[in-house]
Amino acid sequence: METAVNPFNAPLHYWRMRKVFKQLTPAEQEFIRTKKLDATHSTQHWLLFLKRLTRLDRMGSPLRRQFRRSRNWLIGFTIVSIFLPVPHLVVYALVGLTLASILLLHSCNNMDVNDNVRTGLIKLMQVLAMETNSVQLKLDLDSIHKRKPARTEKPEKNTQLAYFEVPLLQFRAKLKDGNELQLRVDDVICRRKRTRRNARGKVKTKIKYKGRRSIRSCLTLNAEYYHLRQGKLAPTSKAQTQNGITKVKSNSTFKFIGESRLMDAENILRTIAKSYQQTSIRARG
Repeated sequence: METAVNPFNAPLHYWRMRKVFKQLTPAEQEFIRTKKLDATHSTQHWLLFLKRLTRLDRMGSPLRRQFRRSRNWLIGFTIVSIFLPVPHLVVYALVGLTLASILLLHSCNNMDVNDNVRTGLIKLMQVLAMETNSVQLKLDLDSIHKRKPARTEKPEKNTQLAYFEVPLLQFRAKLKDGNELQLRVDDVICRRKRTRRNARGKVKTKIKYKGRRSIRSCLTLNAEYYHLRQGKLAPTSKAQTQNGITKVKSNSTFKFIGESRLMDAENILRTIAKSYQQTSIRARG
């Protein structure tokens, strides 16, 4: 069990984290930097990829909290020391420690792993590893602050709406039962910016975010073993047959408050299961 991070051992934990980061492959370091990924690998490769990133994330989270606390305390002590009769050497030391904490925090932030890796992706890949040998994976986990809005509206004079389209996750896999699975997870986030002028003439701006997540799965059936079940399909599912190839499409939609919502494997797997529930296994005779 690792020692808890505190102001005294934080530098040691930082150098351990740096060592782990340098041991990552160039592709893993690039993903941490850009938050984007588009590649095809075996499920075992993806599991190792995600596990290494998860290890780095678990090391970095408490370290960033500690450096953030240290920075805030040191800034406060430095400001107070300027107005108190303390030796200049003490003031210089506080300034130096403050700058060091700021630089270390910045370095930790540059090695920050997106939380979606730990909360959803690794769990999803663990399930996929039992059903397929290879996955084509595309991720775009960048912040909406680095994106341009897809469209804007102005419903009122002092209100502006900006809509951001975020293609979080896409993957394609040939399953062991012969079916082909495609899945997308997309967010549409609305930023509502409203300005008001108070009685003193001061302008205040309030910004709120709301989002809608869409999970869509497309299951291309292996006609040798699967066919559509009898009866009416689920309301959020539909089937399409063309040139003897049947595809079952299902979707799930969720609303959330805030700039983003972490991916959870449960809802993704539930949507995939919904596609399978619209099928039946052919009788073998």
